[in-house]
Amino acid sequence: MISGIAQAINRAKHQHPAMSNFFSSSSSSGPRSSSAFGNVGDGFEFKRTAALDQRRTISERIRTKYPDRVPMIIERVPGAASLNTPKGEKSKFLVSAESPVAHVLVELRKQLRLKPEQSLFLFVGNGVLPPTAALVSHIYERFKDEDGFLYLAYASENTFGAPLLFVEQEE
Repeated sequence: MISGIAQAINRAKHQHPAMSNFFSSSSSSGPRSSSAFGNVGDGFEFKRTAALDQRRTISERIRTKYPDRVPMIIERVPGAASLNTPKGEKSKFLVSAESPVAHVLVELRKQLRLKPEQSLFLFVGNGVLPPTAALVSHIYERFKDEDGFLYLAYASENTFGAPLLFVEQEE
């Protein structure tokens, strides 16, 4: 099953060049300490607009004030606009460390106002789909960035196909 998911991610990277650019090609295993997406750099708008020291100060202040919560930056995968993925109204989230990833997906679906036929995919690390039953704290410990934030990217896909259009034929 894992290899099937990896193959699907690789197909997505090849079909959608923006995803390939977003996720680094490094294939390190184990915890990542430098960047949640390997060497993304410009992948997240939040990273481009705030210096590392500023982001680190913000996350430390948040973690001190709310030790039972995880600071997250959740942004749309670049190029996902062409995939009919709406852009969220906000990108900064503070989530209970004991919440499952499924809770994050539910809240994000509400914010994005996705149609029922659209599925939502969260990516962390080097294009990894985190298990929906995993606790946010476990994902944070494994994939947190050097600035103290957990970076996630999302994309949606029509899972049940496009709506049918009926065309009347002239007789």
